[in-house]
Amino acid sequence: MRRKRPRFEPVSEGTGVPQDLVLEAIERFVRLLARMGISARELRSAVAKACERHADTFEGRKVGYTTETQAAHILTVWFSEPLYVDRQGAPLPLAAQGREPSIEALTARVGGSLRTAEVIRYLLKAKALKRQGTKYVPQRRDALFQGRGHTGRYHNLLPLLGMLSTLLHNSRPHEDARNWFEARSYNPKLPRRARAHLASQVSRLGLDFLRVLDADMHRAERAANPGEPTVHSGIGVYQYEEPVPDANEPGRGSARKGRARKHK
Repeated sequence: MRRKRPRFEPVSEGTGVPQDLVLEAIERFVRLLARMGISARELRSAVAKACERHADTFEGRKVGYTTETQAAHILTVWFSEPLYVDRQGAPLPLAAQGREPSIEALTARVGGSLRTAEVIRYLLKAKALKRQGTKYVPQRRDALFQGRGHTGRYHNLLPLLGMLSTLLHNSRPHEDARNWFEARSYNPKLPRRARAHLASQVSRLGLDFLRVLDADMHRAERAANPGEPTVHSGIGVYQYEEPVPDANEPGRGSARKGRARKHK
């Protein structure tokens, strides 16, 4: 009898190293590769070799993590709820503590175990919040944190889990399973000089796209019936690059050139 796997729940703030997230990422990755035909022996060997190659990057200390998804959702509510916007629809400046409207009340409305001070600290660090006298004003609707700190590394786990979840769902053998949207635009010979323009386009169009869908999800959240079943749902947009092999690299271009000379 196949053992039923426990339901995965995102790790909340203040739990230290997000071991559950890491283990869940490994679980999903292994399941996906197993469906691609790799054997357990090959996978164990590859993982062991990868761990050896990157042994110096492992950290043996515990650190605190912020739940970025909940902190970002606070901005969604701040920009959407009538109590938190002015007549023109712009978000109101809020005090940190106190009754509604305040960041403390907003945090409580979103739920979870987030502390007000932690929310403010994260949003300030992400440059999504600005202090204005005794109050705070959001600078944008999204909280994008990019950095080498612990928060940034935890942030990297969330889209990884989401992408693996989508790929696993779409690789299921059931013919009646509806695929989740997953598409890519690919160009194998993009000039390096075009990278900056492309990155700017992805950022602008991607954020516009996500803001529309974020507002749609929040409207659906507000319209939910009391006690109605819910799911963790998200949409991701990402850009990627793969290095092009150097033709002058030993064993690559030189070997090909050698073979070409022999046939002349």
